[in-house]
Amino acid sequence: MVHLTDRYIPAIGGVESHIFNLCKVLNQKGIETEVITSDIYSVNPLLYIRRPKDTMSVKTKRGFRILPLPQGLGLVSPGMLNELNGDIIHAHGFGRFPTFLWWVAKSKRKPFIITTHSDAGRQHLSKRIFDLIVRRLTIQNADAIIAVSRHEKNYLLRLGVEESKVTVIPNGVNLNEMEKFRNNAMHLPDTIVFAGRMDIQHKGLDILLQALSILVHQRHIKAKLYLAGPEVGSSYAKLFRLARQYDVLSNMVILGTLKRASLLKLISDSTLLVLPSRIEPFGIVILEAMALGTPVVASAVGGIPELLSGGRLGMLVKPEDPYCLADGMQQILLDRSKFRKYSEIALEGVKAYSWDKIAEATLLLYKSIL
Repeated sequence: MVHLTDRYIPAIGGVESHIFNLCKVLNQKGIETEVITSDIYSVNPLLYIRRPKDTMSVKTKRGFRILPLPQGLGLVSPGMLNELNGDIIHAHGFGRFPTFLWWVAKSKRKPFIITTHSDAGRQHLSKRIFDLIVRRLTIQNADAIIAVSRHEKNYLLRLGVEESKVTVIPNGVNLNEMEKFRNNAMHLPDTIVFAGRMDIQHKGLDILLQALSILVHQRHIKAKLYLAGPEVGSSYAKLFRLARQYDVLSNMVILGTLKRASLLKLISDSTLLVLPSRIEPFGIVILEAMALGTPVVASAVGGIPELLSGGRLGMLVKPEDPYCLADGMQQILLDRSKFRKYSEIALEGVKAYSWDKIAEATLLLYKSIL
């Protein structure tokens, strides 16, 4: 099986993590997989990487930016065209270069699958036009499409994708990896963690800092916010300006990009994980927090309500509402019974998202296509 992606680990992101874990488990099940990717590490700014030796087969091709489009949509990697030799070609992304290569797979009579990792987002005119173009040039030509949530499936159906082509297979989490951190979790009082790309607009970090200010200055609650993740543009400087504006500079720590073990320890040692996103197709970090026994407070957008079972496995709050976000965080910070409730019930609910189960579902789809 060949997996196509424009970026791959050690580049940081949910898609990169998804492909790595899926291929790892498929290999363990005796299914030979190969990842074809580019040498692009980050999009903004555009950085390249010399990839370290991997434990599974990874081929890296030179990436180029041909158009100044956001989110890496203007990137191409022509070297991928000569590498589509597996029994199934599985591309990842929505409008990314690998998903346009269906015609190469068709010419070789290879089945072509796309996992879109997509979200409706904000439906302004240019976004609607872009989505329709992407559907016609990529998705509708695939033999099968994987959506990571029912929310994403419904979005694809609204674009006009045939329902018979769409299978829902969610992202997963490595439960064994989480166990040792969960067993040593400290869950220190008054600690809040955000983990993800420091995309202020998409992740709602401006709303988070307003909510933090409400907790600290209006409700006199001790709280320390730790922000872990890669910078997007000049987002660190913008976050410091916002923190000064809301007078929470002493209550906020930007940790930057952490090594995997350090990140998991941070989440397991916190009272809660917060994800105040405006746009969120899924949110793998939510699964990780659940598996670590750390309660989640998150915006009810995208695939998050589905992931948190409508609020049963974590606390859902109204998006773009700092007071509602402050209310949710306050309940977990001050009420130990609610902390224990969400911690314990999430540990049970997250078992449905083990990578072993996700790989089995993917393998069933492969077999049906072959």
